[in-house]
Amino acid sequence: MAATLYPASASAAGWKACAGAGMFSLGSFVGLALASYIRHLRYFLIFSMSCGTAFAGAVAVGTQYNQSVTIAMIALGCFFLGVVDSISLTLTSIKIDDQNEIGTAVGIAASIRSLGGSVASTIFSTVLTNRLKTTIPAVVPSALITAGLPATSVASFLQAMQGLLPFGDVTGLNPKILAVGTSAYQTASAQAYNTGFLVSIAFSGLGVVASFFCADLNPEMDHVVSKELHGMNRREALGKRER
Repeated sequence: MAATLYPASASAAGWKACAGAGMFSLGSFVGLALASYIRHLRYFLIFSMSCGTAFAGAVAVGTQYNQSVTIAMIALGCFFLGVVDSISLTLTSIKIDDQNEIGTAVGIAASIRSLGGSVASTIFSTVLTNRLKTTIPAVVPSALITAGLPATSVASFLQAMQGLLPFGDVTGLNPKILAVGTSAYQTASAQAYNTGFLVSIAFSGLGVVASFFCADLNPEMDHVVSKELHGMNRREALGKRER
């Protein structure tokens, strides 16, 4: 999305990429730090998941003209989803009857998370591909022809926009037509991306519903570890030292 709507240098593109992955990681750290103080984890999850859903869906307003707003929505959405990810995985290791099953519980939860992410990515990719097949033909050719590009060169221009052909090989192309065609291509792409982010609301909405069924754990969040962490030999050594 960033490469198509907001082309920039490699350095700037890297910083833009941090808006998603970096803020997700930050949300994971902040979420776990706040969880021990907020304690009412069910309500914390409901709040965080609702915010993540709202901001992720709000990315659908993105166009090539509002880069700052789009990146801000992505960053905030990823932040709150990172909070949800870290807390929900931690809960799977606590709210089980037998602590010997921590590895199994966390492993199953992580596997389900990965499976859900794979399914969602496939759906998003399919939706995006199908939308691009609709939006690009509906927006780009008419804009190019109106700007003066020969109709026979439209296909070559689309290939050039996809990096499959040099722009110099597009017959009849000039800087004015290139600017018009690039803007039209970005508009069509933005329409397709926006549909994908609207689809994300369906998945995030399921997360909001699921948050209502998560354990609260407020009574257990007392910062007290009741089990002795040293063995018998260590206790005997301590007893001799005291005598």
